[in-house]
Amino acid sequence: MESILSMAALAFSAVTFGIGYWTSQAAQRRGRIPVLVFVYQADRWLLRNVGNGPALNITVACRFAHGDSRWHLPTRVPPIARDGEFVLTWIRPDVAVLAASYEDILAADASGRPRVYTVTAAHANNRVVPRRELPKWNADAVLAHWQRDPDGMRTV
Repeated sequence: MESILSMAALAFSAVTFGIGYWTSQAAQRRGRIPVLVFVYQADRWLLRNVGNGPALNITVACRFAHGDSRWHLPTRVPPIARDGEFVLTWIRPDVAVLAASYEDILAADASGRPRVYTVTAAHANNRVVPRRELPKWNADAVLAHWQRDPDGMRTV
């Protein structure tokens, strides 16, 4: 009887330790994730990181009308550090929907891959989801931000 109680106590301790460790790791990851938001300020669009970690491999695109099903002007922008922002000079003030897909730096976690997020702004609301919602364009379809003029036209 004593050995059964000892084994049960040991199993309960192991399960409790595992849950505590997993919860701690998840809290650490959440504390380091980037959270990008679109901000309209001084007649221009900004992409601002209000999260705790840098955002990497960022692709921005827009829709000119709310009913539009196509994404336009896919553009790569540089990484954005915590509390950093990037001015989207090629995006007109009157676009209907903006989106950016980006990755975190947590590739060192168990999965070995960074997590992908998408922020979408429409009707003055930002929505962040933990998945890619923009297409994966081939490399020649996505321009770097310096390859776009202020009107969004292709310059290269």
